[in-house]
Amino acid sequence: PNTAYKILAKVDGFEDVTAIEKSSKKLTEDEYEFEYRTVEDMQHGYEERSEIDITIKDKASTDDFYLFRLKNTSKDWNTDNPGDTTYSENYVYIESSDIQIEDVYLNSIGNLKILKDEIFNGNEYTIRFNSYDLRKDVYTDGIYYSEQQNIFEIHRISKSFYLYLKSVEFNQYPDPFTEPTQIFTNVENGYGILATSAVVELPIDEFGEIEINE
Repeated sequence: PNTAYKILAKVDGFEDVTAIEKSSKKLTEDEYEFEYRTVEDMQHGYEERSEIDITIKDKASTDDFYLFRLKNTSKDWNTDNPGDTTYSENYVYIESSDIQIEDVYLNSIGNLKILKDEIFNGNEYTIRFNSYDLRKDVYTDGIYYSEQQNIFEIHRISKSFYLYLKSVEFNQYPDPFTEPTQIFTNVENGYGILATSAVVELPIDEFGEIEINE
């Protein structure tokens, strides 16, 4: 963490191409609070949904950028042949009505929520996220076993990563009345991005539906 890394590409007959970036530092347990709850959504037939409150305890000495994602993981196996266990994961949509949250959607990596510390630099700030019921789902018939679990991610990202993501998003859906914006690059004598992220993963361990088919 907080170490500068440099990539250098050398090709005979061309200028050297370089990029320098400082690695991000993962949040420690005293820099955030995580609170999860299950609530009834009266607007959708009292179906159960989930709320997540994240409190960031920001440090005043740095400009920080925080990125939030929700990952759904699944694990399936057969007790007769446990060596064939399969794993998969994908990122799912989360909602937030916080006006300080920036929504970024990229086709390659999905929905991202980003928060800058400009308005709360050195202070605490709490964001609420909403989603479908995020509790664990378990199914078994005694032989086949399936489990789904959701994991909330808090990334501390570099400024370069933030600027790159925003510039790509601006160019995904061009307006016929505006000129395309320049994709951010921190590569000297070339184009591209060298950026870093450090993630804290927070699994939601509460069980929801457990289906046993005997």
